[in-house]
Amino acid sequence: LYKKGGDNLQLVERHIIKKSNEFYKFIDEYSFKVKNLYNYTNYIIREEFIRTSKDKNVKTTIPKEYDLSKLLSKEEVYSNLMAKTSQQTIKLLYKNWKSFFISIKDWLKNKDKYLGQPKPPKYKHKTKGRCVIIFTNQQCKLKDGIIKFPQKFNSWELKTTIKGNLNQVRIIPSNNQYIVEV
Repeated sequence: LYKKGGDNLQLVERHIIKKSNEFYKFIDEYSFKVKNLYNYTNYIIREEFIRTSKDKNVKTTIPKEYDLSKLLSKEEVYSNLMAKTSQQTIKLLYKNWKSFFISIKDWLKNKDKYLGQPKPPKYKHKTKGRCVIIFTNQQCKLKDGIIKFPQKFNSWELKTTIKGNLNQVRIIPSNNQYIVEV
């Protein structure tokens, strides 16, 4: 499987983790914690967006990613996760907000392309919601065809056919299973 990444194609290997897998429950609980950080961060961003968009004399803004990461690093919802995973979750949410702002600008010029006005990123469901878990190549190590996850992630190992450099590992929730993209 190939995925476009910048100017070149990147090889992406996928693994399916079903409920019968011994690590499923752990992954599910961790994905739930990531969702909590995603929603909490989204709440802070939305509140700032709403507050500044009401005042016509003030430019509509959201907090800067670095400032928000620094602020949240003191919060339990952030520290419940590995720091790099928390940072990647915030980065993912900022990409969603950036897409929202791009689509709003385009919507203002080309309303006929849209079914309605684009809306800001939504919250994930409070109890059923799960979020993508992202590990960087600084967290996961690839050696002899085995990816070793951080010890805090239950010392999980995953066999892979990927050779060379590991960019990142994403664990994506999908219909009562998880898809691991390497």
